Amino acid sequence: MAFMEQLETKADAFGFSGEFDRPRWITGFPCVKLSNTEAQTLMRYAAKAHVDYLLSRSWFNRVWVVQVILAAEIIVSCGRASMGWTKFARAVEVLRGAYRNIAVVEE
Repeated sequence: MAFMEQLETKADAFGFSGEFDRPRWITGFPCVKLSNTEAQTLMRYAAKAHVDYLLSRSWFNRVWVVQVILAAEIIVSCGRASMGWTKFARAVEVLRGAYRNIAVVEE
């Protein structure tokens, strides 16, 4: 959270919607003054946080999920959004690749 607090101090306006199931419109998008290093760090944290958040949901920790995944057709739903398992797995793969490709910033 220290990083988020630091980001808030650099923003003219700041909004955060922490729950994906209940999205809120952010009325003022941040006008943030960041260095390239800070921007890369933020992108790295954001990419990792989104994948981690999604995969940490309770659904992925349930034993019966294995049975569901063995079904012929799988639809993954989160709130009002849904997609087929193949597209979901590919999206996670792309996000993980994006995370790996963001330069590591030494602090």
